Amino acid sequence: MPTSRRSPSTRRRRSSRRRSSSTTRHAPKELPFVGPGERLWILDVPYGTQVEGASWHPAVKMHVHVGRTLPDHLKPYSPGPHTLGRFLENLHNPGSPAAVPEPTDGFEPRQNQYEAADAIAARAEAGGRMFLLADEPGVGKTISAVLGASAVGDLRGAERVLVVADRPAAITIGHWCRTITALGDSGLEWVVITWDRLEKVAGHDWDVIIADEAHALRRTTTKRWKLWSRISGHTRSHDAAPFVIATTATPGHTPLELPYLAPAYAQSHSEPMTAWATAKEPAATFTSALERHGIGLEKSRYGATWTSDPTRRAEDLARVRSWLTDDEPAAMLHRAAPWGPVPISGMPVALTPAEREAYEAEWGEFCREMDLARRGRSTAKGRAALLRFRQKAGLLRVDSTAQWIAQQVEAERQVACSVEFVTTAADPITERLQDSG
Repeated sequence: MPTSRRSPSTRRRRSSRRRSSSTTRHAPKELPFVGPGERLWILDVPYGTQVEGASWHPAVKMHVHVGRTLPDHLKPYSPGPHTLGRFLENLHNPGSPAAVPEPTDGFEPRQNQYEAADAIAARAEAGGRMFLLADEPGVGKTISAVLGASAVGDLRGAERVLVVADRPAAITIGHWCRTITALGDSGLEWVVITWDRLEKVAGHDWDVIIADEAHALRRTTTKRWKLWSRISGHTRSHDAAPFVIATTATPGHTPLELPYLAPAYAQSHSEPMTAWATAKEPAATFTSALERHGIGLEKSRYGATWTSDPTRRAEDLARVRSWLTDDEPAAMLHRAAPWGPVPISGMPVALTPAEREAYEAEWGEFCREMDLARRGRSTAKGRAALLRFRQKAGLLRVDSTAQWIAQQVEAERQVACSVEFVTTAADPITERLQDSG
């Protein structure tokens, strides 16, 4: 049966489930003094930007403002729902959390997304600690993961969900936050960050974690891995770790690139985590486990490599996949888009306050020009105004687009970027990509 959505009247309210700051692993540094009736406002001020009334504070590692209300000139920097800034603001203002947005009609989940959520919930209910959602692009992994996390939270009495999204933040964080808002938070506290901000949430406990584009965890020698291992409880016992939903259409090129799936593999073989992962030697332990279970590995001057025998490779891929798909209930789901080619949809960009100000100025100019064109019945003048506005609006998202392309290339994907204008889009994007190598 499809996973049902609660009505607003039956949804648990987050305010009644708020954790206190005592759940942090380290005592917070001294915070600014907050007087009676005042509030500690957390502000998402871009790096290098000076804003009157906002000061960077080491206790939260973000800009803050203390006052009864937030001045109008600081409101553009107020973090939105489900962001790290909103989470920290609620944490440091116990008893007066920011209002939780009501679900919208922006998304209507499809049947296959409800089915994915049911599969995730079934794995969690059976005691599983991890689920790999490996649907191909276009099937709808984001909505499936949000529905699945909500279902797991309901089953386990969870309070917090951490979503680790890919870059660039201007696109991905907004995308996840809009999805959560549209579907409803299910009484859970959601925090959406990107992989490069893991350090900022390492001092907090999480009940459910969504690892978007989980193939970013292929290497165990990086700072990212060390933080992930700590946050996700990678080496903890199965009953003491958060539930992890890993989403990716490209899990890895070889079995050696799948160390992040060690918890799921350990459970499928009824083995303790120590047999698959250790804090000091995660790669060596994982390699030994793979070899012990029949994966063809060879030694090289740089360590273990996957066999070059094509027949053995095919067998190995089928084997590591069956560990997850043949488990009961399954710990993995992979489906192709039943409607054929991947649908193309727009990815909105979260503008910085400066970009938003520039956009509003251009929008005002455009409205004035169009008004003059209409009153003068000048079609040519109207077309010229529209052309200028579209050029300048496109220019505002050049940096985000370039970052998005670079991220896809780093993930070893080919990218086709279609733009409307050359001088205000194609050329600047090309220059940004060349500057970044």
